[in-house]
Amino acid sequence: MLSGKSPIGYAAAAIYAASLLCNEKKTQTEVASVAQVTAVTIRNRYQEQMAAIGIHE
Repeated sequence: MLSGKSPIGYAAAAIYAASLLCNEKKTQTEVASVAQVTAVTIRNRYQEQMAAIGIHE
């Protein structure tokens, strides 16, 4: 899952997912700004993480 990809993107996606699960909704753009990654990175890593744990939206 991590091959050639920045761990910062995975961490940012995990923070985004946690915000959704805890009803403290933050946008991908808000999290991306703080983590200094793009919203696209968060979106892609988030989808990968959800697929890896068997959650499909």
